[in-house]
Amino acid sequence: MDVESEPVKTVSSTSAVTEEVLLFGKEDANLVGIITDPPEGRRDPNLPAVILLNPGLINRVGPHRLYVKLALALAERGHVVLRFDLSGIGESRPRTEILADGYGAVYDTFDAMTWLHWARGATGFILMGHCSGGWHSLITAYEAPNVHGVIAMDIEAGGDAWVRYDRDRVYSQFYRNYYLHGALPNANRWIRFLTGKVDYRSIARNVTHEIIGGAISTAFFRLRTKLARKGALTLPGDEQVQSLSKTVVALTRVLSQRGVPVLFVHSAGGTGAEFIDSIATDLRSAPLESGLIRFERLPTSDRLYTLLASQEALLKVVCATVQSMPMRELDGQT
Repeated sequence: MDVESEPVKTVSSTSAVTEEVLLFGKEDANLVGIITDPPEGRRDPNLPAVILLNPGLINRVGPHRLYVKLALALAERGHVVLRFDLSGIGESRPRTEILADGYGAVYDTFDAMTWLHWARGATGFILMGHCSGGWHSLITAYEAPNVHGVIAMDIEAGGDAWVRYDRDRVYSQFYRNYYLHGALPNANRWIRFLTGKVDYRSIARNVTHEIIGGAISTAFFRLRTKLARKGALTLPGDEQVQSLSKTVVALTRVLSQRGVPVLFVHSAGGTGAEFIDSIATDLRSAPLESGLIRFERLPTSDRLYTLLASQEALLKVVCATVQSMPMRELDGQT
């Protein structure tokens, strides 16, 4: 879509929130976003503004329009919400300057905070994002003094080994469910199997390679990563995961010392849930402010929250967490 020079306002007939397209950013207004304002008379100026950061290369709508739903739900509760495309993603133009890895997102978010301060009077912010948006939320919160809370959704370790593990795990689970819950209870498929009307080689390959082989490879990977976390084993690629883990733990500890609440929420169907377990173990062994660091796992969700029930469960957790985040004193203001 083409972004018009004048803001375009739309009003939801069900919630009466307003959504406005805007251009902002110090680099010749290179950033494109949507500001979602609460219904008239419902906005609480004491509440922090919420900023949603891109999940990877997905634009500001988020996976399955999840960011749109989050913005509307939080605006209904009185928060001003900004979801925007980082430089070089979606409709936002790239930055002209070359920055260290990840810091382009930090500077873009600072630009978003500046706009929200001058245009909406925001003095505090809650940062949240899915996947890389969660990473960028943590890094920005570390750099910014006026962040009241962070919600990191489904952050992952990354790396080739984790990508292969995720593939093996998903394929093994898919074929196991297909045969156990789809093929075996079906009488017609048994008849086709017994009368030679199926591809026996394909079935044998799926069972041995995908189900059995996938189960063995994923079990080995879990054992390997467990030993690597304890320092009993080091394999190529582990260094990257360990480095990322230490970074998340370090950032979270600093935020805890500042009194900034952090929620790590993960779908049980994603590899990030296993990655975050190691972080949870390290954080629980460290001195932290009580109750500030929380871990939430949604048992029936995949990492992209494909099902509506999964999206509703995430919305419930996020909205409840945002409402529970206390306002902190910042430079004499609350």
